[in-house]
Amino acid sequence: MCLAAGRFDYMFADQEEYEALARAVNVPPESLRMFTYPDVPEGNQRRMMCSKAVPKAIVDRIDAAISP
Repeated sequence: MCLAAGRFDYMFADQEEYEALARAVNVPPESLRMFTYPDVPEGNQRRMMCSKAVPKAIVDRIDAAISP
């Protein structure tokens, strides 16, 4: 997993995705820490988040590229 490889600090995933990703790269799921958030909507919708350091022009280009 990218997290275990030190490529990023955290990711958002549902329980099934979390376990499958860990198994796919031979990382014991128990070696990772899963937090749950009670206010996350149901479903498997994807969201992309950028830090406030990302320029608005870049965010606008991303939005344009992924908008239906």
